[in-house]
Amino acid sequence: MNPAHRSDEIFRQEVTKAFSFLEKDEGFKVVEAGNEQRFAVTYESKRLVLDIYLERYHELGVSIRRKGKRVDQERPLDVYEVMKMVNPDDHFPAPYMVPSSLEVKEGLNFLAQKLKQYKNEVLDADDATFEGYFKKRNEKFKKHVKEEQTKNLRREVESAFEKKDYHKAVELYELIKDDLTELDQKRWQYAQKQLKGK
Repeated sequence: MNPAHRSDEIFRQEVTKAFSFLEKDEGFKVVEAGNEQRFAVTYESKRLVLDIYLERYHELGVSIRRKGKRVDQERPLDVYEVMKMVNPDDHFPAPYMVPSSLEVKEGLNFLAQKLKQYKNEVLDADDATFEGYFKKRNEKFKKHVKEEQTKNLRREVESAFEKKDYHKAVELYELIKDDLTELDQKRWQYAQKQLKGK
């Protein structure tokens, strides 16, 4: 037997043991397992699709999407994202890393317990709740992108000040004027004065 196939089969067995409650109590069934990039076991219910996966670089996780939605229509939520939205204080390592195969079983049991703990928020969530999760995720992503852009613009402002290019500094500050710190405000005013003095 191919070693990769054997490992995939062992992973599937460990998943079905740890997550047996999905089939027994929650109306899910296993529909497929594995691909080239990762070990995975996919469960489906009437409403949801759950992927329990182990990436080749040791990331263990559970993703969820609504049945009937293609991945290009609705990017699956990682269950840890939902848990963090519901309870930001819960200790949930994300991504859940398993450096060795010995820790996979422990990790699967941990994820199964967390999924049981957050059953109402994940497995029993209605469409409106899922829409709320997607909205929160998109807001978080937009906030992150804005923070990164602001950070990059601040670096460019710093470079402009070093070159005494006050015109460029003023232009850059204009782009982030709603996010200026007190120090940014002072530096912006200083750059404007320098331009007026020319």
